[in-house]
Amino acid sequence: MSKHSKAQGNGAQASLYSRIAAALSVDNPTRDELVTLVREATEALAAAEETVRVETECAEDIENLDPEASELRIIRAKRIMARLQKAIPRLRERVQQIDTAEYAMAWHQQVDQLELERNKLAKQLLETYVPVLQNLIDLFGQIDINATAIDELHARAPAGERRRLLDAELVARGLDSYEVAHPPLRTNLRLPEFYNSTNIIYGPVDWTQMAALNAASLTTALANKFALAASADWHKAEELRQEQLKKEVAERETVLRKKAEQKKQEFYKALREEDRKARLGVR
Repeated sequence: MSKHSKAQGNGAQASLYSRIAAALSVDNPTRDELVTLVREATEALAAAEETVRVETECAEDIENLDPEASELRIIRAKRIMARLQKAIPRLRERVQQIDTAEYAMAWHQQVDQLELERNKLAKQLLETYVPVLQNLIDLFGQIDINATAIDELHARAPAGERRRLLDAELVARGLDSYEVAHPPLRTNLRLPEFYNSTNIIYGPVDWTQMAALNAASLTTALANKFALAASADWHKAEELRQEQLKKEVAERETVLRKKAEQKKQEFYKALREEDRKARLGVR
C-alpha cells in the first residue's frame, strides 16, 4: 500500500451536510440532535484538517508521482473545512437558543409560582390588616375611656379607701405598673393607614403629659374633698360634686367616643376612596 493517502468517499460528508442543513432549516430541532451534529461536525473538521496536513506533505514529497491528486484532495478538504467552520457556530448558536428558551421557561414557571404565593399573601394582608387595624383602634379607644373612668373613680375614693384598679392593658399583660422596661403598648405603637402609610391614624400617646393631667386632676379632687369636708353644708356640696364628676366623666366619654368614631369614619372614607381610584386605575 502506498504511504500516500487515497481519495476518500464523499458519502459520509454528504450525509452530514444534509443533516446539518435540515437541522438549521427547521424551527424546532431537538437539543440532542444539535449536540450530536456539533460533535460529528467537529470530528469531521478535525479529519479535514488532518487531510490537509497529510496531503500537503504528500504533494511536497518527491517520491509522490501524482502530486496533482494530493492537491485535489487538499482543495476538497479545505472546502469541507470552510463549510464546517461556518456550520458549527450556527449549530452551537441553535443549542444556545434552546438552552436560553428552556431557562426562560423554567424562570417564568418560578415567577408564576411566586406570583401565586405573592397574591395569596397580598390578599391575606388586605383581609387581615384593615380589620385588625380598626379593631385595635376601637379597642384602645375603649381602654382609654375605661382608664379615664378608673382614674376619675380613684380621685373620688372615700377617705381611707385603698382599693385601686389597674387599667386593662396592665391586667392583660400581668403587670402591676408601667416601667421603662415595660412601657404601655401604645407608647411605641404606630398604626399607619393601609393605602397611605405616611398617614399615621393611631400614634404614640404622650404619657408624660397624660400623667401630669392625671396628677393635676387628682390634686384638684383631693383639694375639693378637704374643702368640702370643712364646709358646714358639706353634704349638699358633696352631692353637687358627685353630680359634677359624673357629668364630667360622661362628657369625656362622649368626646372620646366621638373622636374614635370620627377617626373610624375618616379611615373608612379614605379606604373607599383608594378602592375607587384603584378600580378606575387613577392611583
